[in-house]
Amino acid sequence: MPIWALEDRPDEYKKEDFVNSLTVRDFLDLKTCWENKQKKEDRGEETFRRDPELPTRTFDAGPDNCADLLHPAR
Repeated sequence: MPIWALEDRPDEYKKEDFVNSLTVRDFLDLKTCWENKQKKEDRGEETFRRDPELPTRTFDAGPDNCADLLHPAR
């Protein structure tokens, strides 16, 4: 079982000559750093995603969706 599957690696870590020139410790350190970087990037997308649209509310005098149609009753 491979430590870090070839298809999961970034392109620069798929080169056999480069990987074979590293010690096991260096290779594992690179893997750890790359995984930490991926976690930070994934968390950013989750934090800054777009909010869902608010449902349209209907007042006695008309609808209001709080985005482009605001009713004075609000």
